[in-house]
Amino acid sequence: MALHRLTLVVLAGLAGLAGLAGLAGLALTPGRSAAQSPAPSRVTLDVSGGVGYGFGGGDDYTNRRGTSVDGVLAARALTTTRGSLVLGVGGGWQGRSGLGGTCVTDRTDNCPWTFPDLRSAVAVGGWEFARAERGQAPVVRVLAGPAYVRANGNRGDAYGAHGRVDVGLPVGRHLAFVTSLRHTLVPNFSDSLVDRYESGDQGGSLGMSAFAIGLRIQ
Repeated sequence: MALHRLTLVVLAGLAGLAGLAGLAGLALTPGRSAAQSPAPSRVTLDVSGGVGYGFGGGDDYTNRRGTSVDGVLAARALTTTRGSLVLGVGGGWQGRSGLGGTCVTDRTDNCPWTFPDLRSAVAVGGWEFARAERGQAPVVRVLAGPAYVRANGNRGDAYGAHGRVDVGLPVGRHLAFVTSLRHTLVPNFSDSLVDRYESGDQGGSLGMSAFAIGLRIQ
């Protein structure tokens, strides 16, 4: 439970930071809009891949480490001299690196289940910290929003929350290297495969975190 509460606090903090950053950026801007402050492009596409780790589920799961891939299509809805208000949608997949335990389709004594592969769809909003002219300086985005998560093999699906910090380093007007730190939390996930062999509803919090690198097309 402590881990779940900590995860909720982290996501709430990211969401709050994204909202406050956006409000602060707008409040401190002397009325300049995107038309007065040119940006490389209003629409961006981030694609990244890296390593992930699954949280939650108590002792029911093993083999939590794996691969994570992710993409976000976003738009700079409003650009100012202090940054941009960013809105976007995205999707991702995070899966285990191997079979791990033997509980894949049948339950045996003292055998934890493999952590489910999780697919997600997200809607995010937040603030991009960057001067309008940008240049070659790093561009930091803090984004958060709702998420829909579905496990492999029809093991279950649920709604949750997603938060991320993306740092982009421009290498040209329309291209940047990106590093991403992200976390998705599902507060009440019921794994149908586990429920089949355990007594009662085994629903609980699941989370997945990832660190990834990739490219931004802008």
